[in-house]
Amino acid sequence: MTDSPARSGYRIFRFVLVSLLVGYVLHRARLTTPDGWHELVVTLHGSHLGFFAASLLFTPLVHVQSTVKWYALTRARRMNVPFRRLYYYFVVGRFYNLILPSNIGGDLVRIRMLGVASGRPADAAATVFVERLTGILTLVVYASIAAAITAASRRVPWVFSAVVLASAALAVLCWALVADRPVRLLTKLLSGRSPLLDALVAKIVRLRAAIVAFRDMPSALAVAFGHSVVFYVLCVADIWLTLRVFDRVAEFSTMLLAVPVVMLVMNAPLSVGNVGVLEFAYTVVLGAFGVSPTAALSTVMLMRLKMILAAAGGGVAHALISDAAPAGSAAQEARPDRAA
Repeated sequence: MTDSPARSGYRIFRFVLVSLLVGYVLHRARLTTPDGWHELVVTLHGSHLGFFAASLLFTPLVHVQSTVKWYALTRARRMNVPFRRLYYYFVVGRFYNLILPSNIGGDLVRIRMLGVASGRPADAAATVFVERLTGILTLVVYASIAAAITAASRRVPWVFSAVVLASAALAVLCWALVADRPVRLLTKLLSGRSPLLDALVAKIVRLRAAIVAFRDMPSALAVAFGHSVVFYVLCVADIWLTLRVFDRVAEFSTMLLAVPVVMLVMNAPLSVGNVGVLEFAYTVVLGAFGVSPTAALSTVMLMRLKMILAAAGGGVAHALISDAAPAGSAAQEARPDRAA
């Protein structure tokens, strides 16, 4: 099947944009000159092996924390899937995040795997969606505070634009989820046009009902937001440890302000594996906080290595471990008295 002109145009736009970002990063790090490459080699040669080991060992802790948050949401919905299996689903999702052309490919895989294991696909989708949404909301608030503190001195006014756009998009999304009018309008527009659209509308309605059910679980949402705060503190520590491999004077307090802005920028779904976007976020934002371009680019390279290792672990796990639910769990979770 051939692509539509709009789809082809969007692909070309993404390719050009990512190419421009990569070119800008190479220019900023002076890798278009021999001196820049020499400086990068010197930076890599001076790596601190102790921080290198600490950085590699710290990353799995971030993944465990993400799984703990997801596990808390599944328990709130009485989905009795063991923690170890959720962790397996999470690392498999990391693998698909790396190879699929978006940031949500791994989430779709997690939804499918949890839906099969529990027999409740709508609740599975709701837990993943709420897990991601609470994390993004926390990040936007965190990045807004960091941007407000640093914008005047760090000369990054574009950060405010990114924060405003992200906040507006999240506000529209939250309104669409909580209000009844959008789903009524969608149902009115699509229902009765074709069996396929009717089935799609029915799935959307079930998914929204499962998500909205969390409104009546304030304690579960509070726990999720609390886990999100812990997660971003761990992310700051992870990136700081990685930066310290190449920059001996990087301060943790500085990273508390820089990292949320980096993470907000790098979430833009423009390329497979965030190629170009990740490099731009690190070199430009960390550069605004006094980190040299070669140290920032070296940090990105090591972060990518850790991403590949984590994804490879998820890929190997997916190849060796059965996706089948634990014995009896699907039947137990699909009981009518526990359905969403």
